[in-house]
This record gives sequence, C-alpha cells and structure tokens, in this order.
Amino acid sequence: MANPNSKELILSAAERIMSEKGMNATISEIASEAGVFDSHIYHYFKNKEDLMFSVTKKRNRKMVEELKIQMEGIREPISKLSKLIWWQLYRLQTHKDFSKIILFHCRARRNYYRHASHLETMRELRNIFTHIIDDGISEGVFRKDLNRLAIWKIVFGVMDLLNIINLMNEEPVNVQSDLDAIMELLIPMLMFKTNKVDKKNEKAARIMRSAESVFAQKGYEGASVRGITKKAAIAESTVYDYFKSKEDILFSAIQEGFQDSERSFSFKDHLKATHTQLNLKTPLDKINRFIRYFFYLGILEPDFALMFVAHGIYNPRFYTSKAYPVYKNYLKSLLQCLDEGKNNGSIRLEVNNRVFVNMVLGAFSFNIGRWFLPEPRYDIDKMKEINALIDLFIRSITP
Repeated sequence: MANPNSKELILSAAERIMSEKGMNATISEIASEAGVFDSHIYHYFKNKEDLMFSVTKKRNRKMVEELKIQMEGIREPISKLSKLIWWQLYRLQTHKDFSKIILFHCRARRNYYRHASHLETMRELRNIFTHIIDDGISEGVFRKDLNRLAIWKIVFGVMDLLNIINLMNEEPVNVQSDLDAIMELLIPMLMFKTNKVDKKNEKAARIMRSAESVFAQKGYEGASVRGITKKAAIAESTVYDYFKSKEDILFSAIQEGFQDSERSFSFKDHLKATHTQLNLKTPLDKINRFIRYFFYLGILEPDFALMFVAHGIYNPRFYTSKAYPVYKNYLKSLLQCLDEGKNNGSIRLEVNNRVFVNMVLGAFSFNIGRWFLPEPRYDIDKMKEINALIDLFIRSITP
C-alpha cells in the first residue's frame, strides 16, 4: 500500500535532486530518494517535466500565502511594494534548491509558461502588484502615467538576476541592502521626480546640480568652483555669469531645490485637492503626507538632502541667505495643517507648532547624517525608518 505522504516525499526528493540536475535527473533516482516505486511518481505526475514544474507550484503556493499574511495591516503603497520585493528576494535566497530549479531549469522551457505552476503564481502576484500600484496612484503617491507592465518587468527582472548572480557565486547578495538599493531606483520611477533643468537657465541648473554632488561628496570646504564646473562640463568662467561665489552656488542650489521640491511634490496643490483628487480628508492625513514627502528627499535626492543638512541647517550663514525665506515658505503648509487640526479637534491644542516642526526637521537631519555620513549606508531599511518616525510624529499630536 502506498504511503499517504508519497506525493510530498516525491516533491521534496525532486526538489533536492532536480535543483542540481534539472531534466537530467532520472525518475528512478528521484523515486529511490523518496522511498517509493517508480510507478508511484507516474500516479501523481504526467512525466518528469510535470514533476519539476509541480515542485515550483507547491513552493510558490506556500510563498504567496505567506506574503499575503505578511502584508496584512500595511497600508502605505511604498511600504507594500517594499515588502513584496523583500519577500521575493528573501524566498529565493532562503530556498536555494527551489531557486535553482525555477531560475535555471524552468525559465528557459516553453511548457513552463503554460503550466499551472507558472500561471497561478503569476496571476496572484500580478494581482497583488497591480493593487499596490493602483492604490499608490489613487492616493496620489505614484504618478498617474505609470506603465504597470514596465514596472512589473523591472521589479521581477532585477530580483531574478540578483539571485542568479548570487547562486553562481559571482557576488554575495544581502537581502536588506539590495532591497534598499532597488527602492532607491524605483521611487524616482514611481513618483514625480525633481526636474531642476529648464531650457532658459540650463547652464545655471547644470551648475547647481553638479554642485549638489560635489558638496555632498567633498563638503563645502573641500569643494571648489573648478571641481563643480568640471563635473558640469562647462568653462569655469561661465559660473560667474550666474553666480557670485561658491557660497552663492550653495544657497542658490538649496533655494532652487526647495522650490522644485514644492513643485515636484505639489505640496500646495496637493493640499488644495484633498477632498477630490487625493482624498486627504483630515489635517492628520495632510501632515502624514507632507512629512513623508519631506523625508523622501533623502531617497529621491540624496545629494541635495545631504547638502541641505550639512551646509544649510548646520551653517549659520544659511539663516541670512536668500534660500532661507524659500525654505520657510516651504514649511508654511505644515504649520497651516497643524492649525487646521487644532480648529477641528484632531490635533491637541497644547501642541507647540514651532517645536513640532523643528522636531520633524531634527529627525530628518539625524536621518540624513546616519544614512550618508561618513559613507552612504546600504544596510538600512530607509522606508521602515520613515514609517516608524511618521507613526511617532502623528502619535505626538493626536488627542
């Protein structure tokens, strides 16, 4: 009489053997490993190929269920996407036999793409992925013109390749640092990215953008006008057609950065459109979104963020520069939301607006320092840290 667990034993044996041999594995050796007769395998599977594909079906089904559980309670679209990517990287890293089968022995076989293993898994993953993107668009977090299929290919393609490289021992893969690096590339694709180059002042914009990079890498004292112009690929003398000095370049770049960030993230329009387009019905919703976008500068524009913190916030001359009024104006929306919340009772009257705003700015400054000084950190889950900070900020002001 056949063991009632024969099918599971066969699948486990097939995963171990076929991860190394693929279709070169024999039915006899799989049966021997599983402790069953050869005929038992054909009782459950049509042929050797069906057996191999069924190995991935079993593992995929379990992984999708685990993913659904892990994503419960996660509301913010970027956090959901981050969790999806982490899960995919993690499962391929921790189940190497499965990874070898699916990446080296299934992907190149035409029949795999018609098999239930592939079709069912892709259908469920695409549904999860599409809901994340659609939620991000409807909430105003992601661009409305996103090509979902293109993003899908990018996300799942890079995860496959990173794991192939790891399996071939070409490069060690750290799930957390790779997730962080992937998200830093994806966020500018998904969100409206700062555009600092306009045709009318193209050279000035190029100088400021190059300055951001040089100031971030070398610091203000270590940077030179010559180094900035070299990076911008323009003549050094051209700088003085637009800027008076290195300091003028610095504060102009900060000024332009906050002006562009306001346009890029559409903070003012964003807050005006709350009841219609973005469904931000409460002051707390608006504050949450404002702080989130502000912290995203550290991911979207790391050079600008580091330059602003190191040579703006911690520079006494910044507070008498032309950039400071622009920066103060940038913060008005947050102050207005705090007052609005106090008026409708959703924010405690005891909250000191000035202290709260500086609490947010202080946390941002420390975050940027930790992320990028003395060297950029790739082992930090930036999205997780941002979410944790926002939770605490909102908790601090609610009744």
